[in-house]
Amino acid sequence: MHKLRALVRFIPLTLLLALLGLFYGCSSTSIPEQAALQARIDSLTRELDMVSHDRDLLLDRLERVSDRPEPSAGEADVESWKDTSGTPDRADVVDRRAALAPMRMRVDSVEHVSWYRDRSSPGYTNVSGFFLYIGQREDSDPWLRLRIQVNEGEWSFIESFIIEVDGKTWHYRSTEFDRDTGRSEWEWFDRNADRKDLEMARAVMNSSTAVIRYKGRQFQKDREITAEQKQALRHVFAAFDALGE
Repeated sequence: MHKLRALVRFIPLTLLLALLGLFYGCSSTSIPEQAALQARIDSLTRELDMVSHDRDLLLDRLERVSDRPEPSAGEADVESWKDTSGTPDRADVVDRRAALAPMRMRVDSVEHVSWYRDRSSPGYTNVSGFFLYIGQREDSDPWLRLRIQVNEGEWSFIESFIIEVDGKTWHYRSTEFDRDTGRSEWEWFDRNADRKDLEMARAVMNSSTAVIRYKGRQFQKDREITAEQKQALRHVFAAFDALGE
C-alpha cells in the first residue's frame, strides 16, 4: 500500500512529461499526424486533471491491478502454445522454399511417392550423369538415392567403379548396372544411398577434384565429376534437410 501511494505522487509528473514529449514531437510531423497527436494530448490533459484532483480514485485502480493473480506456469505455457501452435515461423517457410527452389519434382500417384532431383540432373536415362535424388511418401521422412548413368555411345558392360576424391578412394565392387536391352547403349546404377554413399557424396561436393573410373569387361574409362554436379549435390542435401524438418 505504501508503495502504491508513493507511485501515485509521481504519476502526474510522468503524464506531464509525456505531454511535453508529444508537444515537441508535433513540429516534425504531417498535418494528419499532428491531429492525432493533438487528440492524444487532449486525452492526457484530461487524465492529468483527474489524477491531480482525485488521487484516491487512481489509488483504488492501482490496487485492483496489483491484486490480480499472476497466471500459473501451466496457464502461461498454454497461452504461449495458443500463440504459436500450427503457425510456422515465416523465416522457416522462406528457408524451405529456397531449399526446394532448385528441385524438379515428380509425383508417383500409384505408389504415392514424391521424387525430387536437382534441375541440372538428367531426367532421362540416355544422358550420362552422377547425382543424388530424394524420395518422400506423405507424412514420412525423406530418403536419398544414388544414381549413376552412362551413355558412351557404345557398350561398356560396367561391372564396378571407383570414385577418387582428392586422393581418397571409394570402391564399388561387383555392382550390377542395369542396361537397356534395345538398340541403345545405356547403363545405369541406382540404389538407396547408404552411409558409405553419403560420405562419398559429401566429399565429392566439397572436393577440388573428383573422378569416376568405370571398369568394364575389356577396358576402363575415367570421367571427372563437374562443378555443376557438385553444386547439384549441395542443392539435394539442402532440400533433403528442409523436407525432413
